[in-house]
Amino acid sequence: MTVTSTTPISLLVKRYRLARGWTQDELGQRAGIGMRTISDLERGLSRYPHRGTVQQLIAIFGLAGAAAHEFQLAARVTREVATPSTGFHQFPQATTPFTGREADIALAHHTLTHTPARLLTLVGPAGVGKTRLAMEIARTLSLGSFDAPWHFVDLTPAATPEEVVRELIRQLGISEPRQHVPLALLDDWLRHRRLALVLDNFEQAIDAAPLLARLLSTHPQLCLCVTSRTPLKIAVETVQEVLPFPIPDHRRLHPQALSNEPTVQLFALVAQSTVPSFLLTATNSALIARICARLDGLPLGIELVAAQVAQYPLTELLRQLTRSPERVMSALLGPLVEGRPRRQQSLGNAIAWSYDRLDAPSQILFRRLCIFMGEFDADAVKGVCDPHHTLAIDVLDGLALLIDQHLVQAVALPDAHVPPRFTLLSVIRAYGLAVLAERGELATLRQQHALYYADLIRQHEADFVGELQALRLAIFSRDYENIVAALRQARTHHDVRLGLQLVGSLWWYWEKRRTLTE
Repeated sequence: MTVTSTTPISLLVKRYRLARGWTQDELGQRAGIGMRTISDLERGLSRYPHRGTVQQLIAIFGLAGAAAHEFQLAARVTREVATPSTGFHQFPQATTPFTGREADIALAHHTLTHTPARLLTLVGPAGVGKTRLAMEIARTLSLGSFDAPWHFVDLTPAATPEEVVRELIRQLGISEPRQHVPLALLDDWLRHRRLALVLDNFEQAIDAAPLLARLLSTHPQLCLCVTSRTPLKIAVETVQEVLPFPIPDHRRLHPQALSNEPTVQLFALVAQSTVPSFLLTATNSALIARICARLDGLPLGIELVAAQVAQYPLTELLRQLTRSPERVMSALLGPLVEGRPRRQQSLGNAIAWSYDRLDAPSQILFRRLCIFMGEFDADAVKGVCDPHHTLAIDVLDGLALLIDQHLVQAVALPDAHVPPRFTLLSVIRAYGLAVLAERGELATLRQQHALYYADLIRQHEADFVGELQALRLAIFSRDYENIVAALRQARTHHDVRLGLQLVGSLWWYWEKRRTLTE
């Protein structure tokens, strides 16, 4: 079955060119178009394709019927989206398909049109698709009853409130007189305008959050949609969490049902933009679902890996993602995707963008947290990450900060009596482990981790019988991935004493859980 979607003109040009085996230069010569024009089209930099250029490309590609109509529609949508009269200004050209976020768009639409909210902040981890979702929210609203024109402002260059003001003036195209006060100039320009702004990548300019509150208070016709990896924490803000796509159960779902899952749909759409002959079938849908599960359902990771189907079969892509953290990061770091900001060109870059903005103590804590497998609690963090109390940050404060930055996740617990637990997305953990290895810190931390869990089991061995048995079994079940990692550490380093201590203490747990084959 072939997946269909509204495909950007950039992807269509690249798809038809590659299908014919032409370079950009060869296509340009055949169509009588400059190679620079072809390059700009494919990278999404040419947002106003001339009608004559569109017709020449349709003719040289030999398109007819539905294919020609799709090509013309994509070109027309590009022009309409970019033309100021439609109220959708300065938005970057989408370079990948968009799918699976209907509920998120509907929620944002309701917030901005049926509530008093005028500041919507989309928050989520690196690679979850906040920028693309914000673009689609603005596009959807601009095509409906929302009567304010939308402008896109990339705040990557800004770090202070003053720099945010300057970027707003520059990207909104406000004329600057020789002598002026930037904020007063911005206020004057906004005073008589009904306007909506997408402010992208706000996390590194978080100190400018009070500025947004002031602008909204001063200009009642202003509406803001902000993307950030952390909430702004101001009173006028409505926060909408952007989550990774749900991971489908490839063992239970029928192939037809799998093919309708957002992760599988997105993978297939991107794969088809790279290899037009790629088809989503009953045979490969489960394999694609497994690949997407290894990527935690993160759209950026799925897009990067799907783009490699021209070089690797699906089985090889899955094999690479199930090997060591270093191999996982290698698969996600390249090849770089052109036509995007650097932080979005690879998943490694996206995670590094968050990591690099932490202070040194928070970076140390984050790296050390990546040693945990599955879930862990605050006591484990203290025992493994700060056994000698040398961290220059309180563990609980550090965990709260990393949760705000969407580098760590709090685990929802059914029992309120169980202490809070935490986890990391596997691709974020893989990034941290790769950094630990690069810095020469991995071996020592693995040993600390193994010793902590060996001691934990020994301390609570008596709890496997008596009144606390059920509670201890439940907690150890949650810690089991870390316990197995400790056993693996003992085996890898031929640490017989540690291995015997772990196995001896785990005997009662294995017997109760009927997992003696371990």
